[in-house]
Amino acid sequence: MLAILSCDVAKGVRKVAPMPEEPVLVAGAGAIGLLTVYVLRAYGTRNIDVIEPRSERRTMAGMLGARSATKPEALLSEGYAVAFECSGHDDGFSLLQRKLRIGGRLCVLSDGNLEPLVLSPEFHEKELSVVGSSDGWDYREHARWFFDVAHGADTSLEKIFDLRLAAENLPRAFENLANGMVRPVKVLVDY
Repeated sequence: MLAILSCDVAKGVRKVAPMPEEPVLVAGAGAIGLLTVYVLRAYGTRNIDVIEPRSERRTMAGMLGARSATKPEALLSEGYAVAFECSGHDDGFSLLQRKLRIGGRLCVLSDGNLEPLVLSPEFHEKELSVVGSSDGWDYREHARWFFDVAHGADTSLEKIFDLRLAAENLPRAFENLANGMVRPVKVLVDY
């Protein structure tokens, strides 16, 4: 599952091709946002900041190599060269447009957006580029790369599966998900 999702992310990262020294901003630290941080670090990007409202997800972003992870309203930096929309929310997309520098590149990785993403006045004023990305470029080739990289790395990536359960516990887990008692990044079910 991580190989497939990280391939989808890697396609977007390859499209905007951040240089190692360019400052990058990621909106959202769910599974796609966390994998974006992981893939960016694996490709050599060093200056990655993440905006995420939930503290436990900000912590995970730091464990995966983000330089900083803050609440969206606490982000003071501006002038990012590249941004990745992984939140599925227009407020995150709008914030990215405000924080990008003139000529900045923005990649939308969030599929199944929760609401429409709207181009703000900054899109035109700053002459931003926006690209979408979905479905991986070559799953087989990426899996080889991913498992080579993941094999030598620490196990922080496994923390994305922050809810692990046996198959017989699925009905209760769905109930807890539906009523908001649990809000995991990803669920791992043992069969």
